[in-house]
Amino acid sequence: MRPRSFGNVIFLSTLFVTGCDRVSQHDSVTDASGTERLVLNFIGTSSGSDFHSLVWSVRRDTGWVPNVTITRETFEADRANVRWVSELHSLDAENGVAIIKVAEGDAPKNSPSVYYNYSWRRWDLISNRELERLQECTSPFDAYAEE
Repeated sequence: MRPRSFGNVIFLSTLFVTGCDRVSQHDSVTDASGTERLVLNFIGTSSGSDFHSLVWSVRRDTGWVPNVTITRETFEADRANVRWVSELHSLDAENGVAIIKVAEGDAPKNSPSVYYNYSWRRWDLISNRELERLQECTSPFDAYAEE
């Protein structure tokens, strides 16, 4: 029993260490043609994972080639409160617009107590700006209610 327990501890600690600082695809959507996609990337941390980037890519002969990348730092730029992309709904590649779910804190960064509000928004990927707030969520798990 002792070697088995020891082996499990080594295995779990290996997963924990290698999971940190590793970027992984959390969600993705493609446009109607299937030739352009938007990927939501997260990065492993010691306490789970955090938003890393949104990458809008175009399919070429060699694979997916990034067209626009919005990093966490860029997404939060000029914001007093923490915010991140938590989910993707759709990509309108012709207009450079996506429908994304955004989580945004109600208090400044590093506050001892923060409540996160979730909402679906129409987002300009080229200018990295909100175009329209489409739907407030009552839960982080609310799906987008298409009109």
